[in-house]
Amino acid sequence: MDQSSLTHHYTFGVDALNSKHRTEEIKRLLRKSLENAPGGQNVNTNPEQRMLAISSSEPLDIASIKANLV
Repeated sequence: MDQSSLTHHYTFGVDALNSKHRTEEIKRLLRKSLENAPGGQNVNTNPEQRMLAISSSEPLDIASIKANLV
């Protein structure tokens, strides 16, 4: 997907991004929760800063995504 079409950006601080294993697990869970979301998404993590970013071509229901991660 063309990165310029990802116009909706969400950034979160995530304390659980504290190891490579945990980061991969969170990314996997997040991608699973985004499977039925409209449009295309890109997920990026920065474990050193404990930041997670999602870019999407459509607005996302962040509350629903967060609920799926718990």
